[in-house]
Amino acid sequence: SGPLASGITSVTQRGYSGALSTPWALYPALDVRFPLARIFDGAGTYPLFAENLWMQMYVESVFTQEAYAAPLLSLPSTGFGLRLDTAVFFRIPLTLGIDFNYGFDTTRGGGFSVGFGISGLTLPVSI
Repeated sequence: SGPLASGITSVTQRGYSGALSTPWALYPALDVRFPLARIFDGAGTYPLFAENLWMQMYVESVFTQEAYAAPLLSLPSTGFGLRLDTAVFFRIPLTLGIDFNYGFDTTRGGGFSVGFGISGLTLPVSI
């Protein structure tokens, strides 16, 4: 009982399915992002314009325990992804992405996974 007993959290990691319940986690990671192409072009008169194509790569490992005094776990993973910065209707920034991840510890849910993402969609609102 007490405040430490109620502090259990769930941790997710790229390349691993599900979440791990843990009282603490350390996430050292190295993410590198670099441009592949500067496009600045649209498809005819359509309102979607591509601007930049980026690649990102990462390596990381989660160090954690499933409970206090349990053995230390290390869950390494690596992967890469592509990001396409676009502009919708000339003014709304939108980033499309795809990620390929691999978690090395298959006994703890690691393996190959693919993720898709859309971010940055914020519509201007005036009041």
